Amino acid sequence: MMHSRLDTFIIVLVALLAVIGTASAGTGDLPALETDTVGIDEASGSACPGCTPPSAAFRADTTSGSAPFTAQFHDMSLGTVVDRYWDFTNDGSIDSTTWNPTFTYTQPGTYSVRLIAVGCGGADIEVKTDYITVLPGATLTLESPNGGETWEQGSTHTISWKYTYDPGDITIELLKGSTSLGSIPNIPVGTAGQGSYDLTLPYAVPVGSDYRIRIASSNNPALNDVSEAPFTISADSTTSITLASPNEEESYSLGSVLPFSWTYTGNPGPTVNIEVLKGTSVLKVLPAIPVGSEGSGSYSLTIPYNTPVSADYRIRVTSTSNPAYTDISDHSFAITAPTITITAPNNGDTWQQGSTQSIQWDYTGNPGPTVKVEAIKGTIVRVVAASAPVGSGGSGSFTLTIPPTIPAGSDYQIRVTSTSYPACTDTSDGTFEIGAA
Repeated sequence: MMHSRLDTFIIVLVALLAVIGTASAGTGDLPALETDTVGIDEASGSACPGCTPPSAAFRADTTSGSAPFTAQFHDMSLGTVVDRYWDFTNDGSIDSTTWNPTFTYTQPGTYSVRLIAVGCGGADIEVKTDYITVLPGATLTLESPNGGETWEQGSTHTISWKYTYDPGDITIELLKGSTSLGSIPNIPVGTAGQGSYDLTLPYAVPVGSDYRIRIASSNNPALNDVSEAPFTISADSTTSITLASPNEEESYSLGSVLPFSWTYTGNPGPTVNIEVLKGTSVLKVLPAIPVGSEGSGSYSLTIPYNTPVSADYRIRVTSTSNPAYTDISDHSFAITAPTITITAPNNGDTWQQGSTQSIQWDYTGNPGPTVKVEAIKGTIVRVVAASAPVGSGGSGSFTLTIPPTIPAGSDYQIRVTSTSYPACTDTSDGTFEIGAA
């Protein structure tokens, strides 16, 4: 192995120190060798009998990279090696004495590396000239979007950047305020210092004016850049939902069917939420109703009898995928209570014990399918028909048989009550008489 005069001097010095065992162990100096036997083996020429003189050798896993670049070195020396001294920049200073050290180069440049291997049989030096190449650190600069843009949901936009050297693959991240809404990793960095990626915004991404894009090296997240100012994501202008009904001050009775219908354009998503509003309060939510087909959708709801009667109801239909697509009734509609009004008997009639009599009534709305018919004497119910058909077309009747044993009297009344909604009831305006047969 060929050595420079300096290397030869160091080898001779190390060997001499090994023989006399008095070398200093201070920082940057070659420490003394601690050996049990000091002397020269006449056969081998070694300082210690039986020792194999060291032959310095090393390698690095990777010999080039961008600053800051960390190299992993491996001591490959042969022979008997007791100590090793690494000089990673070949500047005469000892940087490490470990077997397989790492060293971080912070500045660009080309570096020679020196290893001194010391053993009881002597010392040897390996110098690899211009072995490590450190390139200037990579840079990433986001070009677009960089603030002030407006993107629509569902649209496609190009994210572009420029770079120097090799930052590796790119991760693209969508930020709303300080919150990450998602990222796309391992995007190729590009070519010739320019890179780009076409991003299609989901329809479900929230609208807002506080969006930014962040790009970062997938291998080194500290190498990143972000939009200089926020941009806006708005609703897709080609998509809409329009409520068709109820929309015109309609009136619906408790127990009746309340129909909803709407039209839509574009792609509001597969389902909608339907909200029943009373004033500003949400009274009921019907979730995930199919949006419909070919631009229109519908749904119907039977109004429960326990729904508050009021004239300040509205309906709101909203895309479950994107709340920006929504519509509400232009006008309020009313929910009313059904009514029953007895038309006969209603005043001054006289019935005989054991006779059959026709009870008649009118109704509005939807009192339900059946009614209860009662004959009342004073406050006592004397005859009950528990379930009579309500009728049709707004009127109904029932033939009531007066028991022959019912007490005679002139203080009788008839009461007709919905079996579905007991608040819907009526009693004869006046009394009638039941006489003896």
